[in-house]
Amino acid sequence: MMHEEQALQEQNTNTGQKQNDRKIYLRFILLLLLSVIGGFLLGRGTRILQDLAGTDIAVVLDRIRLAMTYILPVLYLLLHLTVAIVSFTIYRKAKKRAAFWDGEDDEYIESVEAMLDIPMVMGNVMLILNCLLYTVLIYQTGYTDISQMHQSVLALSGTVLLLAGFAYEIFVQKLVVDLLKQLNPEKRGNVFELDFMKTWVASCDEAQKLNQYEATYHSFRATNIACMLLWLMCFIAMNTFHTGIFPSICVSVLWLVLVLSYSIAVWRLEHRKHRTDAGN
Repeated sequence: MMHEEQALQEQNTNTGQKQNDRKIYLRFILLLLLSVIGGFLLGRGTRILQDLAGTDIAVVLDRIRLAMTYILPVLYLLLHLTVAIVSFTIYRKAKKRAAFWDGEDDEYIESVEAMLDIPMVMGNVMLILNCLLYTVLIYQTGYTDISQMHQSVLALSGTVLLLAGFAYEIFVQKLVVDLLKQLNPEKRGNVFELDFMKTWVASCDEAQKLNQYEATYHSFRATNIACMLLWLMCFIAMNTFHTGIFPSICVSVLWLVLVLSYSIAVWRLEHRKHRTDAGN
């Protein structure tokens, strides 16, 4: 009787799993069809808009590009100043709060460390935005109908902002890391060393490592989806705006590096674990 109940339970489990798999397959096929239809409609809509507008789109884009030539440097400077002021202000507040820590109140020091996460994240984001804005600025100077002197001034000012941005971003990160090392003497690492993250993670405890590994996996999944969407956008732009094949190649290379680096890392970790178990 007991064997019959177990067999019936296993049969019900298998039936439920098969039904769940069918739902997963149907959702995947539906998503794939919607993606294809959406991409087709977007491409056709853009081409129809181009045909209706004729050369007016090019005129509008030229006017926007000319306006951005004067607006972008100001926005670039204001963004740097805003991020720098906010980052240093939060750091100083966190440093003052850390000075009153009694060495025992864990919730208090966790709130201080949470404050220090803000300038670290802002610095990492600004590192990317700094490169992006500099690229756009240089592009603007080369493809906008302005004087040679104006181009030289914009290029020089953009280069100064780029270097200044790198300088204060690294400086803020060093201040934050040094303060964290004071609060956690077991922490190791210098932001100027090439393998800083490797050294820093190695000095973290098991709970912190687990959080970082889980966050890394979520980042991998998000980046994988972003690469897929970017490839689709580049493919549509190639056929609609004649941007060429180079953007698709760049996205595909980054996508390939992401997937291969993740797969190789997982393979090494799993086989290292198996070798360790076999040795024991």
